[in-house]
Amino acid sequence: MDSNCGLKSVTKTGNTEKNQYDVVPYDSHPFSKTHPENLCTIARLFGLAAPDYHDARILELGCGQGGNLIPLAYNLPQSRCLGIDLSARQIAPGQCVIDTLGLTNIALKQMSITDIGPDLGQFDYIICHGVYSWVPTEVRDKILAVCRDHLAATGVAYISYNCLPGWHMIRSIRDMMLYHVAEFNDPAERAEQARTMLRFILDSQGRDNSAYAAHLESELDLLSAHRDAYLLHDHLEENNHPIYFHQFVADARRFSLDYLGETDLHTMFADNLGPVVAEKIREIRDIVKAEQYMDFIRNRRFRCTLLCHDTADIERNLHVEGIEQFHITSLARPEAEVCDADLEDGAPVVFTGGDISVTIRGRVPKTAMLILAEHRHKPLDYNDLCAETIARSGIVHPQYVREQINADLNLLRLMFAGLIRISVSAGDHITDVRERPIATRLARHQASLDETVTNQQHRSVALNPAEQVLIRFLDGSRNIDALAREIDRHVNRGELILERDGLEIDNPAERLNAAGVLCRSILKGFADKALLVEQDR
Repeated sequence: MDSNCGLKSVTKTGNTEKNQYDVVPYDSHPFSKTHPENLCTIARLFGLAAPDYHDARILELGCGQGGNLIPLAYNLPQSRCLGIDLSARQIAPGQCVIDTLGLTNIALKQMSITDIGPDLGQFDYIICHGVYSWVPTEVRDKILAVCRDHLAATGVAYISYNCLPGWHMIRSIRDMMLYHVAEFNDPAERAEQARTMLRFILDSQGRDNSAYAAHLESELDLLSAHRDAYLLHDHLEENNHPIYFHQFVADARRFSLDYLGETDLHTMFADNLGPVVAEKIREIRDIVKAEQYMDFIRNRRFRCTLLCHDTADIERNLHVEGIEQFHITSLARPEAEVCDADLEDGAPVVFTGGDISVTIRGRVPKTAMLILAEHRHKPLDYNDLCAETIARSGIVHPQYVREQINADLNLLRLMFAGLIRISVSAGDHITDVRERPIATRLARHQASLDETVTNQQHRSVALNPAEQVLIRFLDGSRNIDALAREIDRHVNRGELILERDGLEIDNPAERLNAAGVLCRSILKGFADKALLVEQDR
């Protein structure tokens, strides 16, 4: 489970009220699921004419340091963004970044969600990530009221939350940790003691291979992989209120809101649970009940749910032709190298993504899937996919190609299976390395502060030391040879080391040549990771 910062709990020491996010700030990062393009895509898939995200009005409740909202404002310069958070300590560094970048389309406000009044205005997209489960009932109700009162007519609200039944087992671990750390006040000590206690409980199981021991080990691995802030705020906060999905929707409907869908579309597809289960789920005509039963089956613990006004006309009977309005990204790759003979009709080619595989035999659908796999770093417009399939397959009948892609390949089913992703645009990144490469000023600024930057897909990308050095010089003023010299200068200063076969390169000419090879390799990786742009603003 991932969660962002925001108003979650308040503790009282004497007569002084202290916000826990002022004591231990939460790590603030981008979350691709919250991007208005993603919300717009899913809304339009279900027939809701969501506003254009490029110039949208965006509100984030619990914005923390702005790690999610600031990249949105930067990369969507025509948008108007407002972030609200209770913690002044978290707002301050975010405001510093805004000032440094000179952004004029974003404001961060330190205030309580409960203090939001009617003068806030209307928003096309409302984001509330990692807040809902960690606040009291009155704040949860206020979040829904804000969505009701300040969401545009065809707008979309995103709310993430811990859900049941999955959190039942985690709640017992939380209770054990809370019991053990009750006497500790120092945050770092509380986090250390919580992990120590959980390790003690796990070690006490000995060689037990029970489900309980496996669950303890899984949770300990999760908590060990995250910083203290995650453990303190996600598991040890005073408020942690997991809820059944049907209860969440019932609460939303009290505020004239209705269920639109999930950001993880594949979780809405019953066929992913197997044919017998899927048949039973499809007999349930109520989507909320069907989703709830799928939560029971999966033991689901976290949801990212999209809401809209209950007056919206939502289309649940989807048709494969609806995919034609989107750009497509393949998440699947061919299991083996594909030659021309493999593309002939009847020859099976297996494409795999994660735990899902699909075997395709038709020439047109195999060619289309291979093209998507080759374009995996950049969404491909549906019409461009058809045109490229025609050119590659040699079949000159456009309508036949469309019918084969729609009916035989069935992109809609592949989307719900999690093998392709759809989007309303191709994004702003480029997938090749230009003569004078450019990364955004935002990414260059982030690299000057930390090893993690935000890419053009609104995801965090961790950089190694050489990457962190190089990206800071990608302002479009240097060609690759000049960039190699920058790498070489850092090697000369002892800030980087270039090695060959495990030995440091001492010869200046060889070192500069190695710097050029490294530079080209890094830039290719940047292109694959959506860190390069045509031009920066």
